[in-house]
Amino acid sequence: MELPILPPHPAVYLSEPRALAEYLRERGLKYRRRDHVTILLDIGEGILFGIAAFWLDDQVRFVAQSALAVDETKLAEIALAVERLNAEIGFPVWRVIPSLSATYTVTLDHTGALSSRALEYAIALIGLALVRDRPRLREIPGVHLP
Repeated sequence: MELPILPPHPAVYLSEPRALAEYLRERGLKYRRRDHVTILLDIGEGILFGIAAFWLDDQVRFVAQSALAVDETKLAEIALAVERLNAEIGFPVWRVIPSLSATYTVTLDHTGALSSRALEYAIALIGLALVRDRPRLREIPGVHLP
């Protein structure tokens, strides 16, 4: 599967969640900030998803809930189907536990900062996964709308 290709732009280095929120505000992207920053992503047709950015010791983990429920009695079969989908993508974007979520983790640079290029890629990759893969995920037995 094709991965997103973004045009080059000068990198801005974000040293903390507050800097991330400021960058999003300057870019005109909607977000919420509580104990973590949640980027609000409109994937079309009035569908809005939140990409939570969890700032950890040496990385930032981006997580978007798929809004799909998983039948716990079919968890093993669902996990295998998701693993096959991830193999087609080329790396593990989708996770099953604790819920069906698109994820992407970025390692911070040697100064502890997040590159805006990595941030933009995370947003594009997760947005693409939500649009492209959610219909395929719904075809997996045991995956359904809540």
